[in-house]
Amino acid sequence: MFSQRKISVLVAVCVMFVMAGSALANGNGGDDPNIDIKPGSFPNSINPRSRGNIPVAILGSAEFDVSDVDVSTVMLEGVSPLSAGLGAIEDVNGDGFQDMVFHFDTQAVIAAVGGCVTEMTQTGDLLDGTPFSATDSVRILGCPNGASLAAGPGVVTMAMLAMGGVYMVKRKRQLR
Repeated sequence: MFSQRKISVLVAVCVMFVMAGSALANGNGGDDPNIDIKPGSFPNSINPRSRGNIPVAILGSAEFDVSDVDVSTVMLEGVSPLSAGLGAIEDVNGDGFQDMVFHFDTQAVIAAVGGCVTEMTQTGDLLDGTPFSATDSVRILGCPNGASLAAGPGVVTMAMLAMGGVYMVKRKRQLR
């Protein structure tokens, strides 16, 4: 069986490959930001009957400064945020970089995606006009095989790897 250290190294290597592949797929050398739908929760479950909102954080990093985002252009699946032009600045993931949080009407986003999906994409432009897009996994409640992590507790799935290092740290702590 694998030791905890070997699993940690394997997870770190997989995350690096997934993130590198994602950066290449974006077509701009990895300049696009990462997002976190429903910061602090995983899986990112969305109740389609909810009359509330969906928080989405654009994650800042050493390579991406959220103050460069043109907040008037940000959308989730083509839906504008509830407070157009406003994005709350805070460090939602505790990495020391400022993140920008927007809130989107749940009903409008569900209508835009048309029902059962396993990921959602946020788009927008930087202040210099450069477009960006970022995708995160979601689990729409009531959907068959949504973004389910059916592998069970203690198993790291590709969906989890695609989420990046923040969730891997959380998952690793749960495994202990």
